[in-house]
Amino acid sequence: MSVLKYASKLRKMSSAEISFRVRQQARNRAETLKWKKNGNNHDVFVPRHIRSWDLRQHPFPAPGVRFFGLAEDAEDLRSEFSRLFPGKLASLQSQADQLLAHRFRFLGLEVELPDPIPWNRNPQTGAEYPRQHHAVLDTFNTEKYGDVKYAWELNRQQFFIEIAKAYFLTGEEKYAAKIWEWLESWIRDNPHKIGINHTSVLEHAVRIFSWLWAYFFTRESAVWTPERLEVLARNLLLQGEMIEENLSYYYSPYNHLIGELAALAFLGTVYGNSPKTQTWRDRYWQELEAQAEKQFHPDGFTVEQAGYYHHFTLGFYLMAALLREQNGLPVSARLWEILERAIELPMHLTRPDGQLPMLGDIDSARSLYFYDPAPKWDLRPFLALGAAIFRRGDLKFVAGSAGEEILWLAGSAGVQAFERLKAEKPAQFSREFPGSGYAVLRDGWESGSNYCCFDCGEIAHGVFRDETPSSAHGHADILSFELCIEGRPLVIDPGFYTYFGPLEWHRYFRSTRGHNAIEVNGAGQAQHQGRLGWSNVSLPKTEIFKTSPEWEFAGGAIDRFAGLGEKVFHRRYILFRKGKYFLVMDEVAGEGGKPFRVESSLHFSPGNLMFRSDRLVRNGQEAALLALPDAAKVSIAAGGTAPDQGWMAQGYGERAPAPVVRITLQKPLPVRLGMLFPLPALRNRVSRLHIEHGGENITVYRVAAEEGEERVHLNPRRKKFWIGSEETDAVCVIETSGPGKEKRMIVIR
Repeated sequence: MSVLKYASKLRKMSSAEISFRVRQQARNRAETLKWKKNGNNHDVFVPRHIRSWDLRQHPFPAPGVRFFGLAEDAEDLRSEFSRLFPGKLASLQSQADQLLAHRFRFLGLEVELPDPIPWNRNPQTGAEYPRQHHAVLDTFNTEKYGDVKYAWELNRQQFFIEIAKAYFLTGEEKYAAKIWEWLESWIRDNPHKIGINHTSVLEHAVRIFSWLWAYFFTRESAVWTPERLEVLARNLLLQGEMIEENLSYYYSPYNHLIGELAALAFLGTVYGNSPKTQTWRDRYWQELEAQAEKQFHPDGFTVEQAGYYHHFTLGFYLMAALLREQNGLPVSARLWEILERAIELPMHLTRPDGQLPMLGDIDSARSLYFYDPAPKWDLRPFLALGAAIFRRGDLKFVAGSAGEEILWLAGSAGVQAFERLKAEKPAQFSREFPGSGYAVLRDGWESGSNYCCFDCGEIAHGVFRDETPSSAHGHADILSFELCIEGRPLVIDPGFYTYFGPLEWHRYFRSTRGHNAIEVNGAGQAQHQGRLGWSNVSLPKTEIFKTSPEWEFAGGAIDRFAGLGEKVFHRRYILFRKGKYFLVMDEVAGEGGKPFRVESSLHFSPGNLMFRSDRLVRNGQEAALLALPDAAKVSIAAGGTAPDQGWMAQGYGERAPAPVVRITLQKPLPVRLGMLFPLPALRNRVSRLHIEHGGENITVYRVAAEEGEERVHLNPRRKKFWIGSEETDAVCVIETSGPGKEKRMIVIR
């Protein structure tokens, strides 16, 4: 980071943040010196009160604590599992046995690890991280060690839960014995504050959840002797100590901070029989509640503008809140309102195929972990859980069926609540979410419905319009959109690949060019700063959202392109003519009479895509008609050697070929583009899509079809203009005409 950027960032820090960072650095330096003098002492950083922790005085877990569904009769739960998920036990055991054999699959990697597991080795590369104080480790040296995410993911130990669940459902001691074997070797290989597994305190938080769920699933096993329970309790406390010292109030005050606070409150609830853990239970729960309105927009979506991290944060909140209520501890009505909205919004974003758009970053992290979901972006189990908690028939309708989450988190009462609910279609087909900026246009809730998700929201909360760099999980994807035709994905957000893989692959999936959006002279909506940073971000604006039984209309704009010297803006409007088509209308305008290079990108779901004359044909079927200036060139790529040559990334470290269309031209502004995506009733029946000037500030999109013509008059500046004998300042007017039909006008204000 340059001196100027560092100074800019420093000026934006509060005195509290500066003080926190100074204290943290001072502590790390003092501990580094201590480690250099006492490096051979395994317990050099273990606090005295934990070293002398007395399990007889503070039994683990706290007597009388109830732990979700596992507080119920075990045989009843096993019977309920068999009833709800017939045939699933066999696949669960098969996966558990693969894990017993040290065959792991995560983040696009399949690897067999030796016994004992080398916890300080990166499973991606086999490189060993040194056993040094965490503050001096070269954590992000990918050339030397590989992507640290792979080491962290293994050491989150969420696979403990899969093994523990196999024990609970089968009673086979080999599963519980393996958990203790792994836990014991991990404790031996990872002294407190030493090594790669102490470089991110979110990992400590996830381990707390993993260890507690694994313990309660295997609680009846003979493996848990009093001596081993004491080891588990002490090491849970050590994870908590590390978190409390390094809470991410300023490093990553979103999903990281929430995971850390939730872990402390969660552990304090399970083990709240000492002054220390009672403080964790109460103080950090209060902080969790206070943070909720900072984490979610008023409409319910995460301020990080990333769908997977939305559910990561939501899962932490749900576990901590449900456990408190079950154990007679207060949870505010206000928090439940926020969490209900946080579940409701993804219901509206859910596509007809049951998956969410792949918005923002993803590291495939899940806070609610009971199995490996496929496909990754099918997050409807959250909707099912929400239906049971909030007694919402609309959530049940979109969820479809109960997931394991209900059984383990809400028990048989939750399952019964879900099954008694009457499934009801959501009252609204289409919805605007002004806080997060998303607009959803759809004509039904059936699996064969048509759907569009239009993004008019900010890149992420906390990014800056000047040179100041700020890390964020949101992408430079303002005005991007997704389409499903007859329930099947057509135009998609291509997702996100890796944080620490090749830089060009990392950056592409976050860039404007890596979305269904427009760049000008190579400038997008923000400038990259390092791996995760953005600066000079564009400002989005939602201009209109209107619906009717016949049509839906949404529009938005950005005010500039980052780093472009001239002031150039982009407006995009989407018209959904129900039963007919989606029409995407773009205008790039601004100052300066010189030519600009304008490039529009369209990412399609996997398939064979071709360009013929003025239309795109996918798998032999007409997919889109294009209305372009004469200077425009159209190219298609899929599965090439570079990230911009046709790829999608469904999860961290996973990618698949998927065609991308580039429309490029160089000419003076304004530039206007039109893209029409016909629905089945109009497919192969539109002879032409054409753009005309309809007078000052007016653009006319002519849709010529066999049964007649529609002329879409777009008036983004909302100036008065004449159509025939009528004057209007409407933003859009649709004229319909055809043989034997009376001319008709639809006015959208």
